[in-house]
This record gives sequence, C-alpha cells and structure tokens, in this order.
Amino acid sequence: MIMIRKKTSLNSFEESSYVRELIDESNIRTGFFVAVLTMGYAIFLSMAYFSYQGIRLDYPLIQYLFQYRWVAHAFLFAASLWFVVYSVISYFKKKTSLVRISVCFYVLSCCYFGLHTSLLEYQMGQQPITLFLMQTIAFCGICMHPAHSFLLLFVINSCFYFLAVIISGISFLLATKIFLFTLALCVISLVRYWDAVAAGRDRENLYKMSAYDALTGAQSRYALRNHFNQGIGCKVGMATLDIDIFKQYNDQYGHEFGDKVLKTFCNIVTDYFGKDAVYRIGGDEFLVVQRDMDAQAFIHVCENVNKKFAETRIDDVQGFACSIGYVIGKTKSAEDLRNFFRLSDKKLYEAKETGRNRICGIEV
Repeated sequence: MIMIRKKTSLNSFEESSYVRELIDESNIRTGFFVAVLTMGYAIFLSMAYFSYQGIRLDYPLIQYLFQYRWVAHAFLFAASLWFVVYSVISYFKKKTSLVRISVCFYVLSCCYFGLHTSLLEYQMGQQPITLFLMQTIAFCGICMHPAHSFLLLFVINSCFYFLAVIISGISFLLATKIFLFTLALCVISLVRYWDAVAAGRDRENLYKMSAYDALTGAQSRYALRNHFNQGIGCKVGMATLDIDIFKQYNDQYGHEFGDKVLKTFCNIVTDYFGKDAVYRIGGDEFLVVQRDMDAQAFIHVCENVNKKFAETRIDDVQGFACSIGYVIGKTKSAEDLRNFFRLSDKKLYEAKETGRNRICGIEV
C-alpha cells in the first residue's frame, strides 16, 4: 500500500493531539543532547571568561552585567540540568506532562545567557558569538511553534542591537549579520515545525487506518488491545453480537449487499451503544464493551438492538436477525476482562445453538 502525504498548507498549523505528542517526544529526545551541550558550554565560559579581562566598566549597564554575570551562568546551568534530568525521566516513564514548561524554561535561559554574555563580549571588542550559538542550539535543537520562535528571536536580537548601539555603537555589517541570522533561524523554525505537523498528521492517519475498520467504521482489534485495560476496576457490560445466516446473504445477493448489511448492523449497534464502545472483531462479529452501565439498562439496549435489526429493510430485503451473548460484572484485573470476553463468546454460541435471533447472558 502506497501512502501519499498531503501537502501541508501554511494556514493549517493546527496542533492536534498527535502533533503535540510528536513534538513533545522529539523535544525530549533532542533536548537531552542540546541541554548537555549548553550545560558544558556554561561551565566552560564560567572558567574561561569569569574574570572578563580587558572589559571597560565605564557604562552602568556593563557594570550591572559584569557584577551579575554569574546569574546568567547559573540560570543556564540550572535550566540545562533540569532538562537533562527531565528528559531521562520522561524517556523511561513515557510521561510528557511538563515538557512544554521545561522547553520554555530552557529556551528562555539560552536566550538570556546569549544576550547577557554577548553584550559583555561585544564590550570587550569580540564578536557576539555566544548570542548566535545559543540561539542556534535552542531554535534548531528544540521544535517550537513558529509564532513563538519569531517573537523570541525578534525580541532578543532587537534588545542586543539597541543595547549595543547605546553602549558603543554597532557597525552596519554586524547589524546585517544579526538580521540575516534572525531570518535564517525563523525559516529553520518554520520548516521544522511544518514537518512536525505533517508527520503528526501522518501518524494520525496511520492510527485511524489501524484503529478503525474501513468498511463499517467500527473500532478494530488493534483499538481493542489499546483500550482493553480501561475496563479494569469498574463494572463492565460486554456483549458479542453476530448476524445470523450472514453467509447466505453473501451467497444469495452478493458481497456488495453483504457489505450493506454489515454497515447497517454496525450503525444500529453504534447508535445504541456509542461509537467508542463498539469493535469489529472479525467477519460479521462485533464486540461491545460498556463501562459503568446499569445491568438492566445494558440488557435493555441489547434487546433494542435485536429488535431494531429485525425491523430493518435493506434493498427490499427484510427478516434480518442477530444473536447476542453478554456478560455483566465487576472486573479487578486484565484476566477478568479476558474471562468476560470468553464468556460473552460462549453465550453467543449458546444463543445460536438454541435457535438464533436470541440474547443469552450472565451476570457475575
């Protein structure tokens, strides 16, 4: 099967849950390495430039930056260390609840450190390499929404430009470099986020292809495996439903008509139980898993499904019937759920053996 990625429009940057999940996972993986890099860089500059030999302290802002230079180093080191620890914990525990706060804290620390250190470097007659380096690490290593990236880059680089002008002036060449560098990072941030959106939508499409039956729209066995443990520790009503003499419809009227019967039956079941509770587990057999539903109400809905299907007419054909086996009870473990599945399947065959078009069940 060939998958074709749809072209992503510039106006379609919606962050679905799949896009957010993909971005968070990417930031956790790359964040560990970039945070280690910046943590090492902060330590290196602390040792190499802590004295800032040759700096002129004739301007109040430079005096302030020089006096509190340790704040920028400590801020970046703390943010990098936190990101390293959080990335490791998240990787093993598969939790990303604080990843966006961690990303924000880390990126802001990189920007502040780059601005603070580069102003001192510029006053010493050096190029503001640290500003460019920290922004490259932050905005290329971390995937962010383009609007956030553009805003941060504009604010930080504008601050550096105007403060440099106030302190000792700035050459046209350096101002042009800052502008082009900012533009380049904006483009990189845009492209990276664009790719993340497209990849997230591909992941969403793949999940839907695997989690939903293409013919009926019911959930698949794959979705059932993913949702199975949600029924642990609560009262569960589980029913296995099967269309009686379905093979005869295929043989007599053709497979196209059989598909119509399947879709109609699935629509009836989902109308009564809800789309989130219905799974197609094979052929003309469906499974319903309903949580926290009263036993009598569950049985009543099964009866309504049976009655509604019996009244259905498809292409002037009527007289349809279905058999239902159910089990209702409180579950304590995954093994209980598996036993429920086996019991409901057993009750379905009891219904068929006693004449079809019946409902058999048990409360445990």
